Amino acid sequence: MVRDRIYQARVAERIPDWAKTRAYLEEAHLWSPGEPEVSLRLGHLLLSAYADVPRARELFGGCLRRSKARALHGLGLCALAEGDKTRALDLFAESMKAAPTAPCARDRALALLALERGGEAEAALDEVERISRASVESELLLAAAGRLPAPPAAPPEWSYALARARLAAAQGREDQARTELAEHFSKAYASPQAMKLGGRLLHEDFVFGRNLALVETINRLSQETP
Repeated sequence: MVRDRIYQARVAERIPDWAKTRAYLEEAHLWSPGEPEVSLRLGHLLLSAYADVPRARELFGGCLRRSKARALHGLGLCALAEGDKTRALDLFAESMKAAPTAPCARDRALALLALERGGEAEAALDEVERISRASVESELLLAAAGRLPAPPAAPPEWSYALARARLAAAQGREDQARTELAEHFSKAYASPQAMKLGGRLLHEDFVFGRNLALVETINRLSQETP
């Protein structure tokens, strides 16, 4: 039953229907509170779609013994959401030391690029390329950072809209970046708090934060009702 609820949550996430996704994962967590896969998925959902940092931190913290690397990555995202970039980077580094994962490598590189940490950011991008270049999302990030040629096409799913927007912005295609940002904001968040948090984090992005016109677009989109 737990595996079925995880599957149903994945189906709902692809739409996306965040209320159903949350309901399926909450039910699975109720049945199996010690299952890391459920706790981690629910933690990421509550953080990204609902901006519920305290609950997400609790869920990630409960996974430290059985899924250390992924739990540390989640805790790093919680720190980033609260504006503690130093703590976030420390947690990302601990996560990568425990077991390198592509999502953590990307988030660490993005944080370092936003902080303009030159050599550290380049080393982090090296790590992204080394462990996850085959990942489409990693390929889009590396292309936006000027490390790889842009792929001939990116997947059309909404979940890649932000990565597509970043690449378009880096290439000077502002109209396309706005279109992709609009899709991201229309699909990625389930609460006004999450939209505002998402907007704040994107203000600091190494591509968007350097473009006043796109910052204004992000400001407008982050104020809309999901």
